[in-house]
Amino acid sequence: MGLMLTLLTGMVWGGIGVVLSLAVRKRIKVLPFMAAANALASVGAWMFLVEWQPLLAGRVEHPLSLILLLSMAGFAATIGMLFLLKAMDAGAAAWTVGQSAMVIPFLVGVLFWGEPLRTGGACGLAAILASLLAFAGARPSDTGDGAVPNRRWLMQALLALVFLGAQQILSSIPSSWEGWNDSAKLRGPLILTAGALPLLFLVIRRRLWPERDAWWLAGLYAGLGIAGNLLLFAAMDSLRTEGRLALVFPLAVGTCIVLVALCDILIWKRRPCWFTWTGIALGMLGVILLAL
Repeated sequence: MGLMLTLLTGMVWGGIGVVLSLAVRKRIKVLPFMAAANALASVGAWMFLVEWQPLLAGRVEHPLSLILLLSMAGFAATIGMLFLLKAMDAGAAAWTVGQSAMVIPFLVGVLFWGEPLRTGGACGLAAILASLLAFAGARPSDTGDGAVPNRRWLMQALLALVFLGAQQILSSIPSSWEGWNDSAKLRGPLILTAGALPLLFLVIRRRLWPERDAWWLAGLYAGLGIAGNLLLFAAMDSLRTEGRLALVFPLAVGTCIVLVALCDILIWKRRPCWFTWTGIALGMLGVILLAL
């Protein structure tokens, strides 16, 4: 059951990548689209993810620190997704770079937190660096439709990697607090709300309203985000009892990268060169090695 839930999680994450690709192809304005998507996702998270009984009873430990950390995490996640959306003209290549964000907490752990550099982690880091070199060697027409110059999409995807990696670090800090338990399930709702508020402020201030096509895509993005949250935690709980928790992230991330790559080939009819294929394969291998 746990493996099935993990595969479903990866498919949902891949669905988010497909939605972003579709938004780019429809030339939907990035800022109002992301504002609508994050607003809908945050409302849904407060409706479906929060455990209200412990929250109303005041059983939330370190509330101020939690709000501060997760607000920064939500802001970093939003900036990262904005950069990733701008890079998605490159399709699966950009998605692979963005999904490699776990290299950031890995490096921070090794350089600043004294975590050991094991063979698997070192090989994963080397594979991700090699994947970036492979992407840099591809021509613009090999990764997208030529609308975004090669080095521009790669720089946007790298910025997405940095911000999404920062989000992973910030959102994981509460788990290191001794005896801390997210009894009210506030992490997801707080991160989504913190990411939505600055975007809503900007679109209202600039009067940038979402186009008609943006609303259904934003709703689909939000629904997939909430479903992915629910499936991920269910998969983790199931595989934890089976002693196979380490399988969750490599299997889910690998599944979502493959799904977006298949979408590129079968739906968008892209024909990447061997540089791009090599980059995708190395990126997926690196993510799996880092997660394990």
